[in-house]
Amino acid sequence: MACATLLIGCGTNSADHDQEIEARQSAIVTDDVITGDSLPPYTLSFTYDDGPDDQTETLAQYLYAQGIRATFFINGCRLIGNPMPIPETNCAAAGHISPSVLTTLTSLGHRIANHTEDHPGLTTIEGDVSKVVSQLTLTQSIVDAYVSDGYFLFRPPYGAWDSAVAADVRTNSTLNKLTGPVTWDITGATQYDPITGAEIHPDNGGDWICVPYQISLGLSLTDALDICGQYVLDAINTHRNHNGVILHNGVILLHDRVEGAPGTNYALNLTTWLVEHLDRSVYTFVPLDAIPNLPGTANAGAPTSWTTHFSDGEGWGASRSLYGTIRFADLNNAGGADVCGRFNDGVYCATSNGSQFTNWKRWSTELSGSAWNPQQYSTTMMLGDVNGDHRADLCFRGANGVRCALSNGSSFGPSTLWTQSGQFGDGEGWGADVGYYGTLRLGDVNNDGKADLCGRGIAGIYCSISNGTTGFQPYTLWKSDDFGNAQGWLPEQFSTTIQLADVDGDGDADVCGRGGASNGIACALSNGSTFGAMNWTNFMYSDTDHWGDARARYGAIRFGRLDAGSVRDVCGRNATGIACALGTGTGTFSKYRYLNNVGFRDDQSWDQDKYALTIGMADVNNDGKADICGRGPNGIVCSVTP
Repeated sequence: MACATLLIGCGTNSADHDQEIEARQSAIVTDDVITGDSLPPYTLSFTYDDGPDDQTETLAQYLYAQGIRATFFINGCRLIGNPMPIPETNCAAAGHISPSVLTTLTSLGHRIANHTEDHPGLTTIEGDVSKVVSQLTLTQSIVDAYVSDGYFLFRPPYGAWDSAVAADVRTNSTLNKLTGPVTWDITGATQYDPITGAEIHPDNGGDWICVPYQISLGLSLTDALDICGQYVLDAINTHRNHNGVILHNGVILLHDRVEGAPGTNYALNLTTWLVEHLDRSVYTFVPLDAIPNLPGTANAGAPTSWTTHFSDGEGWGASRSLYGTIRFADLNNAGGADVCGRFNDGVYCATSNGSQFTNWKRWSTELSGSAWNPQQYSTTMMLGDVNGDHRADLCFRGANGVRCALSNGSSFGPSTLWTQSGQFGDGEGWGADVGYYGTLRLGDVNNDGKADLCGRGIAGIYCSISNGTTGFQPYTLWKSDDFGNAQGWLPEQFSTTIQLADVDGDGDADVCGRGGASNGIACALSNGSTFGAMNWTNFMYSDTDHWGDARARYGAIRFGRLDAGSVRDVCGRNATGIACALGTGTGTFSKYRYLNNVGFRDDQSWDQDKYALTIGMADVNNDGKADICGRGPNGIVCSVTP
C-alpha cells in the first residue's frame, strides 16, 4: 500500500501518531450534517452548488445589489486548468470557467466553499479513502486562497454523508480545518411533510431542472418561474424543524449551474423571482456563519465569567440608569481594559488582571442619588483619558454641561465642570432627546494624546478639545453637512450608534455611525480640526437586514481594534451572535462575518436591553486586540478575540 494512503503516515513514532489522531478527532468535520434548522424564524441563507458557470458572476452581482451574501459551493473541475475529470463523476468535460470569477465573488462579499472536485456521491466511494480525500483536497487547494475569515465550508454532493465518509476525511490532517458538512433545509425538489408523510410537490421541482423542464413543456419563462419559484416558497412555508415547528427558516439549496441547461441564466431568473416574493420586512437573509454554533478556525469562544459583580442579583438589571452605564477602559495604565458602572451610591469599578476583573469597589461617589437617575444624565457616563496620563477618567453630563473626575489609578477624584458656558447642558437642549445626549463620546480627535468631547446636535457633530488640565475648549461644529437632523439622524436607531474611532489609522479619532438613508455604516475622517466627507459602507448593519428593529441590536454596535493593527473595526450584536467587519483603512469596512455565534444570542436572553446595551469592545487581556464583553444575569462575561 502506498505510503500516502496509510492512516498512520510514514516515518512517525507512536507519540507523533497519537497526537495526530487526537488532532483529527478534534477536527471541525462532523459525523452529522449541519443545516439551518437553528436559525431564527424567517431567517434564510442562500447557497449555490455545482458552479461556477457562465452566468455565476452576473448572479453574484445581482445578489450584491440586493445586499445578500451567498455561499457558492464550487466543483474544481469547472475551472480552467484543473485536473481532468474522474470518469465515474458528472464532470464529463474539461473546465472552461476562469478562476478570476472567484475573486469577483469574494470581492462582492460572497463565500467560496468546497463541493468536491468532480461531484461524486461520497458515500458511493467511501471504501476508497484516497479517492474521498482527493475529491476534497483538490478543490480545497483552490478554495483556500479565497478564505480570509476562517470559515472553510464544504458540502457533499447530493448531501450524501455518513460517519464512514467523515472518518475517511479525517485521515488527512489538511482537511481538519473544514467546517461541515453544511447541507440544506429548503429546496424546490420533491419533499414530504415529516409529520403526515404527504408529498408537498411533484418531481422536477428542483431548481437544477425545474425551469428548463417547464419550458420544455411549452410554458413561457414567466410561467415556468411562477411554478418553480412557488415550489421553493412551498418548501419554506412547510419546512419543520427538529421539533416539528414551522419557522420559515433555513438554508436554501440553489444551483448556479443548472443541470438541465448549463450556461443559462435560469439560476439568476429564479433567484430574482424568490427575492421579489420574500418580503424583506419579514425575512432576513444571512450568510451561513449566522447559524448558531457553526464552527470556524478563527472564531471567538463562548463568553466566560470575568466577575460576578454587576449582576442582576446585586440589582444592576433594575434600571437603565444602572446597566446603561457599564463601560470598559484602562483605568490604571496596566494595559488591560477595566470595567465600571454607576450604581445608586456611586461609581463601582473592577480592574483586569488579564483573565478576570478583580478588586471590585466603589471608585467614586459621583453620580450617586436619585437626581442622577434620569437617562439624560446617568447614561451619558463616559470613560476616557482626558488629561493624557494614560489612565481613563470619568466624565458625565449634568444639567449645566459635562463634568470630569480624574483617575489616580485606584479611584476617581472629585468632579469639576469641564465644558464652557453651559455647552452640552440642558439650557442648549442637549437633554431634550436621546438623539442628542445619547451621542456624547470621548475620543482623541486631534491626536494629541488626550480625549476630546464630541456630540451630535441639531446641525451635526460638535467637538470640544481637551486642554489636558482643567477642561474642554469651547465647542465648534466639526461636521455641518451630515449627521444632523436634516439628514435623518435624530431617531435613536441612528443617532445613538454614533461613536468616535480611528478607522484610518492616522491617530485621529474619526466619527462613525449607522445611518438610515444609505442603509449602512458611515464614517467621516478627522483631519485634526474638522470631519471630512462621508464614507459609506452600504448594506452594513442595515434596516433592510433588521438591525434597526430593536435597541438590543443597533444599541450594541461598537468600534474597536480586532487584529492588533492601527485601524478600528466594527462589531454588532444580532440574533445569533456578534458580527464584525474589518476596517479597510479608508473609512469603510469589509463585509461582516460572525466572530462569535456561540454566545450573545437572542436565545440566550441577550435580546434584552439590560444585557445587550452593556456590550463593549475592549482589550481586557492586553494582547492588543479588542475582546467582546457584556453584563449577563450573573455578572460580566467576556469572549476573548483569537
